[in-house]
Order: sequence, then structure tokens, then C-alpha cells
Amino acid sequence: MDLIIRNARLRHRDDLADIGIAGGRIAEIAPRITAAAAEELDAAGRLTTPSFVEPHIHLDKALTAERARENPTNVFEESIAIMREVKRAYTVEDVADRATRVIHGLVGHGVTLIRSYVDVDTIVGLRALDGVLAARERCRHLARIELIAFPQEGIWCDPGTDELMRSAGERGADVVGGMPYAEMIEADSERHIDFALDL
Repeated sequence: MDLIIRNARLRHRDDLADIGIAGGRIAEIAPRITAAAAEELDAAGRLTTPSFVEPHIHLDKALTAERARENPTNVFEESIAIMREVKRAYTVEDVADRATRVIHGLVGHGVTLIRSYVDVDTIVGLRALDGVLAARERCRHLARIELIAFPQEGIWCDPGTDELMRSAGERGADVVGGMPYAEMIEADSERHIDFALDL
């Protein structure tokens, strides 16, 4: 065993248990594991549960609120325009630094599985993706991070996004998402869905 967590309280059990971990996976749970491990921790009766999951975050946009100008109209379309202004100023290093800080914060609160949408469009190109890929690499020992190439601005109403989406998969995005209602006409919304599913 690589690690044994001793005297752990588990959900739905009255008695304390030891948890043996080998190769990054739980290998045994027993009232008392007699084997020794390279490392042992005493949970001292504290609750031990699976880690938390963050299934929907936008690591590329995280910590950008202070960069955005005020929205005096409070109209949704104005909010989108303001976010586009913020995205134009992205650099790979800026995105990587912000995403890394957020990942550290999530891990500090018990999250070890993260799924992040990352904008892929002609405004930001692949800079946001490259930045979040760099953050994922920096934090690979802390959390499992799945990246979704996300066509926030649409695909057909933002010409060139289809090729960027293909490139995003080649670069390291795990899956693709879609936002069909960003398209201007219903037929393009349907093409958007077909494209994402085919890709």
C-alpha cells in the first residue's frame, strides 16, 4: 500500500475503518488493515468522503469581473459585449495564472474533479484554451481537469470557429460543447448541433 488512512469515519457506517490506497486508487477498506504503507494518516474519527466535483466552470473567464466596465443598461446583450472586450485582452499567461489560482482554490475546498468550458471563437482564438491547458498541466498532481471547447459566440455566425473547434481538439480539449442559440437563424442552430455531435 502507498497510503493507509486509519480510523476514518465513513458515511453509512457506525464503526471506524482503515482505507488502503495503492496506485492512486482505493485498494481496501477494512476495520483494521494489518499491512503497512509508505505513508499513514490518522483520521482520528473524522468523516472521510469522496472529493467534490465542479461540473461547470469557465476557468478562462474566472477572476475577470474587475476588468469589465460597468453595464449601465443591465441588458444581457451589453453584458455579452463587455465580456467580448475582456476576452480580446486575454494572453495565454494571464489565463493560465488566473485559472491556476482558481484550481488551487477549488482543491483547497475539496474539489478534485473539474470540468471547465473554455471559449473557442475568433475573438480569443485558442489563447484561452492554451492558457487553461497550461494551468491544467501545472495542477495535474492536484486535480483531474476536463476541458470542453466551447463556441460561446456560435459557430456559423462567427466564421472560422468551426476550424478553431477542430484545432482545439487536436490541442488538448477533451470534448466539445455547443451553444446553438447563439446562431442567428434556426437552420444554423441545427447545423451547430450536428457539427458539435459529428466533431
